[in-house]
Amino acid sequence: MVNEEIVGTDVDLNWILDAEGDLMTIDGSDNLAQGIYLRLTAYFDSMSWCYINYGSYLKDWFGKINEEYRRKSLLRAVLKKVLLDPR
Repeated sequence: MVNEEIVGTDVDLNWILDAEGDLMTIDGSDNLAQGIYLRLTAYFDSMSWCYINYGSYLKDWFGKINEEYRRKSLLRAVLKKVLLDPR
């Protein structure tokens, strides 16, 4: 179970409007999943003007030969970035 106070609330990544015309928000485990997704898909330091060490080099792995060593290295890199999320 996710602690709602720690995870918080944020704007939904899909930019969907509710019936009143406001941006929809997400919270709980959905917000945590969105935060991890954004951290993994943003290229490392592409947002250095507002976040230090944000993003990953995940996109550099695309097109590489699929072998055991690279799979394990990729999993370690993803785990390292996921654990950087303070929540």
